[in-house]
Parts: sequence; C-alpha cells; structure tokens
Amino acid sequence: MKKIKSTLKSRFGHLAYFYSYLREKVFIAIVLNIIVGFLDGLGLSMFLPLLQVADGTGQANASSMGHLGFLVSFLQKAGLVVTMQLALIVIVVFFVLKGVVYYIKGVYQVKLQQYFIREIRLKSIQHLSNLSYTHFVKSDLGNIQNALTGEVDKVSKACQFYFQAFQHGVLVLVYIGFAFAVDWKFAIMVSIGGLFSDLVYRKIYKKTKEVSKKLSEDNGAFQGLIQEFVSCFKYLKATAGIKQYQKKLIDQVDVIEKNNSRIGVLSVVLSATREPLSIIVVAVVIFLQTTIFHTYLTAILISLLFFYRALGSLMQFQVSWNSFLGLAGSIEHLEAFSQELAAGRELYMGKE
Repeated sequence: MKKIKSTLKSRFGHLAYFYSYLREKVFIAIVLNIIVGFLDGLGLSMFLPLLQVADGTGQANASSMGHLGFLVSFLQKAGLVVTMQLALIVIVVFFVLKGVVYYIKGVYQVKLQQYFIREIRLKSIQHLSNLSYTHFVKSDLGNIQNALTGEVDKVSKACQFYFQAFQHGVLVLVYIGFAFAVDWKFAIMVSIGGLFSDLVYRKIYKKTKEVSKKLSEDNGAFQGLIQEFVSCFKYLKATAGIKQYQKKLIDQVDVIEKNNSRIGVLSVVLSATREPLSIIVVAVVIFLQTTIFHTYLTAILISLLFFYRALGSLMQFQVSWNSFLGLAGSIEHLEAFSQELAAGRELYMGKE
C-alpha cells in the first residue's frame, strides 16, 4: 500500500492526494471511464460497415476497418449477414450500454466526491479539536476560518474538475487507440496535431496555477482582516480608524477580484480556441492525406471520426484541467493547513 502511494505521488501528483482519501475507489472510477470510452468506440466503429452497406457496395468489408474488423468478422462467423438494419441495431445496443455505464459512473462519482469532502471536513475538525490552546492563540484565526469553510468548498470543486479532466483524458486515449487500430498512419498525423495543441495551452496551465495559489493566500489574508475588523470594531470607532481600515479591506478585495478575473479570462481563452484549433488540425490532416498521400476520404472516415472525438475530448480535458488548476492552490493551502494543525496538536488530550 505504501509503495503504491509513493509511486502515485512521484508520477501523478494530485492523483496521490485524492488516492490518500479515496484509496481503491479511485481505480473503480478509472475502470468505469475506460468502459464508457470502449463502448463508445465500438459503437462508432460500426458506422463504417453501415456506410458500406448503405452506399450499395453489397456487403461490409472487415479488412477496411483494420484491427477493428473483428466486429464484422464476429457477426459473419455467427451466421449473420451484416445489413443496414443489423448495423443500426448493433450501434444502438453499444450506445445504450454506454448510457447505462455512464449513468452508473456518474452516480458513483457523485458519491465519491461527497465521500471525499466528508473525509476532508472530518479530518480538519479532528485536527482542530486536538489543537493545543498555546498553538491556537498564536494561529491566524482568519486563515483557520477560511480553510475550514471557503477552501474546503473550493477543494470540493477542484475534485469535481479533476475527475472531469480525468474522464476526458481517458476518452482521448481510448479514441486514439481505436484510431490507431483502424489506420495507424493517419492516427500518427493527427496525434502530432493534438500534441501541438497541448503545447499551446501549457503556458496557460502554468499561469493559472500560479494565480490560483496567490488567490488562496489573498482569501486567507482577507478572512484575517475581517476577523480583526470585527473584533476591534469598538476600538476603531472610538479612535476614528474605521476609514483607514475600510480602505485596507477594499484594497484586499480589489486584489482578490483582479486574480479571479485573470483566472476567468484564461478559462475563456481555452473555451474560445478549443473548437477552432481542433478543426484546424483535422482540416490540415485531411488535406495532407487526400492531396499528398492520395488517400480516399472514405478510407479514413472512421479514423477521422475517432480523432475528431479525441480532439473534442482533449479540448474538454484542457478546459477542465485549467479549471482544476484554478483551484489547485486551495488543495496546497488545505494540505499546509492540515500539517500545521497536526504539528500543533496536544501531546496528551486535556494537558499541554
């Protein structure tokens, strides 16, 4: 168990954090996502024999589907003639099964997220209850309140975005795998285009994470100022210091608003460029395949469909991942807060 946790922490970063709370439940979520992608891929792959039958060629050709031809071969060996009606039925069956598994996966992830947040809250409450009084009076009360309320809510959203990103990441790999099974040459070209789009967004990810960390620090500072303002209100009124302190609060609000706006703009950039960039990649690859390599468009149709789905999932992954990074600072802040509380716990309950 320790070895698994160590490997996850060194290679997958935030996944190790979620694994520390969720344990084997993380892998169940991964398997469900893979099944959804696999069923979707099988359903899409049946569109090629459907088109072959529908355009009057007479019968479906398993060889044109590459390694996915086993679907047609299986049906033929079972004594079934692949007609348009049969192809439609198989497609419907795969997508109905996908819908069922997707529902199970969705419900499971909702319960997983609620379990995760409950564990975080219980752990934080336990640490706070065990905190020594000496350490408590030296602590920043605003930081404690912010961590137990605002930061926990943000970590909850971060968990949601993380698993959304993970889901789209799994779909990208599944679709690429299916595309390689059909036509590996075409698949390599589109994969290069997908990697290029990922490089374009890498700087945005880095900037978002930096701003997120700063935002968590600013929120903690603001909570501290509010605590101080409330506790010293009578003194500030008596000494006419309200206006000066009010300006201090307004300045902090402006800083928080500025960082929130920066994260929002970065997310908008991702959303605005997502579809145009995927279309550009697909258009360039089609142009190269049809004009330079003289490949018939029908031969790459299913691979094209897989890769368009893969690029769509990749863009969704990038948006979800950027949203997660916008809240990743809260995870780091909450981890540091938990370590601080653990370090300041009473050695013996009831005694200092």
